Amino acid sequence: MKHCCRLAAVVLVSMAPFGARALEYDVGPNTSASYAAECGSCHFPYQPGLLPARSWQRIMANLHDHFGDNAEFGVKARQAIQEYLATHAADVSDNLRSRAVMESLAAADVPQRVTTSPYIAGLHGGLLDPLRGGLPRVDNLVNCTTCHFKAEQGVFKARRYTVSDEAFRARPR
Repeated sequence: MKHCCRLAAVVLVSMAPFGARALEYDVGPNTSASYAAECGSCHFPYQPGLLPARSWQRIMANLHDHFGDNAEFGVKARQAIQEYLATHAADVSDNLRSRAVMESLAAADVPQRVTTSPYIAGLHGGLLDPLRGGLPRVDNLVNCTTCHFKAEQGVFKARRYTVSDEAFRARPR
């Protein structure tokens, strides 16, 4: 509830008077071929606007132990990717979703996974409920394209899942 009110305030502020353009809602596509190639070869290449720069810096500093794997790659590519992530991170992006991500974080928070930021986790928590009916069956949140048609374009509004009426009615309350 708290995040919805903050997001509504951001929407109102973004609709500035006198012809200023309204902020886009979603983060948009990745624009770094190097990032897409290096990071996207193992997992969904999350858009930089889904985490603050401080998170991307920590992730890139620990590629030797990237969630249990060694994901190190060349220095030149790493520097280019670090610059791309920092200049397009949530704390410098001008879209409503990135602003909502930042509003959900305390100043000292440095989430290491997009899926654990309070904004993203809060929106998706019910999908991991074993009693949730519907398709697809989701056992983790790491592959955005499972449910979001246009995740690669940085658009997360359209969803590809359904919840059956039977499963909803059968849930204990």
